[in-house]
Amino acid sequence: MIFVSDLGNPEAPVLLSDGSLILVEMHPDRGCITHISADGKERRDIAKTGRPNGLALDKEGALWVAESLDPPSLLTGLILWMSWLPRTCMGTSYQT
Repeated sequence: MIFVSDLGNPEAPVLLSDGSLILVEMHPDRGCITHISADGKERRDIAKTGRPNGLALDKEGALWVAESLDPPSLLTGLILWMSWLPRTCMGTSYQT
């Protein structure tokens, strides 16, 4: 069974409490963090970062992003509110 298709080199899926996923898409044409609904029918780009290649969710709900472009770095600041819905990312507000 294919859950979702047309992802650009997906990596590092993080399962959220509502059954949805956040993952990175490493393909140079995408370079983003993507949220996928629990049923796989909806997809939303949360942030463009360059070439992300890893994710981790800490106990306070901050999502850490490993970025592989020059210079490689570890980014944080993507705060997950209501256990799944991204509201801010690295200082930029995202509408729900």
